[in-house]
Amino acid sequence: MDSNFLQFLITAGASIIPFLWQNMLFAGIVFIIIWLMTILLKKKSPRWQYALWFLVLTRLILPPNFSHPFSSRNLVAKLSIYEKFVHLFDYFRVAQSYHLNQQNEFHGISVAEQPIGLKQNIKVWISESSHRDRIFIGLFLLWLSGASIFLTIYLKKLTKFRSIIKKANHIEDPLIQNTVKEWCAQFHIKRIVRIVSSEEYLSPFTMGMFKPVVYLPKSAMENNHHLESIIAHEICHIKRYDNLWLKLQSLLQIIYFFNPVVWYVNSKINLARECICDTMVLAREKISVTNYGNGIMTILKLNLFGAEEINVLPGFGSQRKKLIYRIKNIKGEKIMGKYQTLLIYFTLALLGILVLPMAGHVLKNSTSQEPRNTHLNAAEIDVAHNDAMSEQKKDIVFMLPLKEGRVTARFGNMKDPYKQKIVHHNGIDIAAPKGIDVHAAAEGMVITAISEYQKKYKGPGKHILIRHENGFLTFYSHLNDVLVKKGQQVKADEIIARVGMTGLATGPHLHFEIRKNEKPQNPQKYINFKKLRNVK
Repeated sequence: MDSNFLQFLITAGASIIPFLWQNMLFAGIVFIIIWLMTILLKKKSPRWQYALWFLVLTRLILPPNFSHPFSSRNLVAKLSIYEKFVHLFDYFRVAQSYHLNQQNEFHGISVAEQPIGLKQNIKVWISESSHRDRIFIGLFLLWLSGASIFLTIYLKKLTKFRSIIKKANHIEDPLIQNTVKEWCAQFHIKRIVRIVSSEEYLSPFTMGMFKPVVYLPKSAMENNHHLESIIAHEICHIKRYDNLWLKLQSLLQIIYFFNPVVWYVNSKINLARECICDTMVLAREKISVTNYGNGIMTILKLNLFGAEEINVLPGFGSQRKKLIYRIKNIKGEKIMGKYQTLLIYFTLALLGILVLPMAGHVLKNSTSQEPRNTHLNAAEIDVAHNDAMSEQKKDIVFMLPLKEGRVTARFGNMKDPYKQKIVHHNGIDIAAPKGIDVHAAAEGMVITAISEYQKKYKGPGKHILIRHENGFLTFYSHLNDVLVKKGQQVKADEIIARVGMTGLATGPHLHFEIRKNEKPQNPQKYINFKKLRNVK
């Protein structure tokens, strides 16, 4: 497989799959809350049902790190059970942060520009240390295939309905035209609405937002007594711009085709939408509940019901269970006043503020700053190094712990990918191929050398701590092999370990720290990381 394409798959998979996974789980939590509320509000207006279910879809498009301090998530986070539950996200959340920050780690230049031998390093890296990446590639390809299939189905259906409209006959009947004008006036619609009819499709529907067209099946045209109910209902869809909302729903259903929650919620929204249109028509008091109900029964008698599928266009409705539900709804529905509608919107906004933010609030204080991009280019490293050197005299001469690699995370404030809080990164991360030599930054004594660790322990993994003169310590973690022992004296530049990805790491890199009198120091004040060579 071409390395460029492989890199694209890894990057795409590590970006898209965690996003879909986290939002699917977040939407599942919101779904449970909304489902319970819809049960409590079952006898309320369909506007309540419609608005509540749309909150679930809204959660699917929000960024996973969306947060504010007043969310219910931050209240739940105080419970002990939350910490156990949140581990469900660890696998994907950390991988996403890692890949976004490091952009495939040591690939600083394109594969075509890389020196000879790097492609072999890529192959070794992939074969030895990218089990997670292979999972992401597989999941990404599965998702892409499924989404492509459903997108194709959707486009074919849309094309089919456009063809039906194109072939249908324009209705010039004065009675029908007057009915359309009257209902357009009722709903304050200034757009010109065309009416067409044919025998090709047996259910009424509406197409177009700015140049709307109402399709009426020829069988429905034969029953003029109930035709006004159908026309009024379709005009209501035009008033509400339901074509646009259905397209957004369909897009989410295509993206999250694997999530049964999306299919269920879309079905509920579509049913609530039809009930809302029923209510809006009856609120004008031009059609009696009895006549309107008979209009629904007329559609039902046409035997126009089918299987659940992606809804392409708004329409009068054709599924038996939904039509029966609507008949029951209009019999017991109470028309809502203006203030009741405003109450729905206010309650919806308040509920959204509470339940939609699923990430922990980013804590800040007066001394902390927003984290900048964790990528370091050569110019930034050089400027930081030179500024630091001009401001203070070095106490000890330190050497590069690696001869080759790429700095991917700097010293300072950054967002913890687990807790979603601003934390202080006490060292500097250097991405490099697994197995390359790690050198002692200065002469000193090894005071810690951990060569064994439990894989379940999400910490520094295998690591080394060396004591130097003048109160300095250096720390090396996420190692693959530890080549020194506790109490051993090492010289500057001596090989002490090899790069790995043990502990809390999703790829091979070295986490390196310099401490003075137990306080973390910025390694860039002591070492010029610009001298790191590109991986060969």
